[in-house]
Amino acid sequence: MTRRIVNKKSGSRLILKKATADMAGTCTCFVKGVGSQDSAEIKVVGQANEVTVTPVKKKITCLEGSKKCNPKCKVQKTAGTVGPKQVKICKLVNGKRTACKVSKKKNGMFGKGLGKVTAKTAGQYVCVHSLDGVDTVSEPMTVTVKSRAKKEKKKKGEN
Repeated sequence: MTRRIVNKKSGSRLILKKATADMAGTCTCFVKGVGSQDSAEIKVVGQANEVTVTPVKKKITCLEGSKKCNPKCKVQKTAGTVGPKQVKICKLVNGKRTACKVSKKKNGMFGKGLGKVTAKTAGQYVCVHSLDGVDTVSEPMTVTVKSRAKKEKKKKGEN
């Protein structure tokens, strides 16, 4: 927490910045001048910052061999903005997050391409917002892979 005192002819101000909800309570400010002194109680109130992570789609179908498979989510905070590296996309394997990759923000949504789609791409993915050691996880998004229909080759002499 940073603090500074601004002195002017009309009075002084104590400015506290980056206060957090756990600093809520009261504090006493003592002022001592030439021939006088005074004190005042200051009440510090804080609001917890609630984070909500919501998947854009819960079921995503991707075409095998394509590079267009992009799970996306929206992240909202009651105070402040979402930093660019605070949101990751992770694959769930046996209920545990694996292969987490930093997402990119576009049009107010966070997403990450999964690369060339193979059968291994299928599974459940979650968005994870991390800040100060606290993770907020979205509901799982189920990615299914649709196999590309193979074209049949005509034999020579057939019409």
